[in-house]
Amino acid sequence: MSQDSKSSRLLDVEIAEIGTFTGLIKKLSTMIVDARFIFSQTDSTNKNKGGLVFKQSSEDGQSFIDLRIGASKFQKFLCNKDYVDIGVDMKNFHTSLNMIGDKVAVRFYILKNTPEVLHIRSLEDYPVKIDFFLQTVTETKVPNMLTEGRPCFQVERGRFYTICKEYLAVANGISLTVNDDQMLFNIKSKEIGEICRCIPLLDASNNKKGKVINGNFEVGKVLSFFDYLKRDDNLKVIIDNDFPLVLTFAIPSLGVVVIACTPLDTGRDD
Repeated sequence: MSQDSKSSRLLDVEIAEIGTFTGLIKKLSTMIVDARFIFSQTDSTNKNKGGLVFKQSSEDGQSFIDLRIGASKFQKFLCNKDYVDIGVDMKNFHTSLNMIGDKVAVRFYILKNTPEVLHIRSLEDYPVKIDFFLQTVTETKVPNMLTEGRPCFQVERGRFYTICKEYLAVANGISLTVNDDQMLFNIKSKEIGEICRCIPLLDASNNKKGKVINGNFEVGKVLSFFDYLKRDDNLKVIIDNDFPLVLTFAIPSLGVVVIACTPLDTGRDD
């Protein structure tokens, strides 16, 4: 391929160090089998326009992932259409990327005459060259994720993570209750009984005094994303009655991933 023939390419992007992206794909592959990534064209008049967007529900329907990586986060970004969407088998995609060292820059490009192939090239002395077969992935329904005006809280990252992890050894579903000053974690187990623990709220907004919020969620797959929060960082939690549990994670050098856990059926017996 001619390196200076921009008109021959649908897409041509470069990531400075692939390791963080590979790790993200690995985490997402535990939740999603076939994924649809959408690249959008940049706009010289709007620095915030353009980049990579991924919005999809998990296979079990219990989680929704909203990933956004702005064009400025790429070492190089060229998208020759308003939108270019690609479908990938996540397990195979991770296997391919995992063949490349974490600190290595990687280029991804698609040629106009072969839009069914994503060319992956490591930029090093002895490059890894992969011509990855793309697939058609049906667009999934996007749930109601309008979080503006919803109750938002901050809690200690470590305590939230530890309680959820320990509870998962006993039950899949965790019942969360939020009142004026604390968040309560409840589970019921046929073997043990009922367990309740709580942590203080460090900050709260958009929550009316005296309002009690309840929700039952399966949070197991979300816990691996806590790697993206520093141990001394607080966790931002958006939660409301009859609304998903929404957690936001910042991905180093890339962007933001928002994960929403759909409320479980309140009649479910764990």
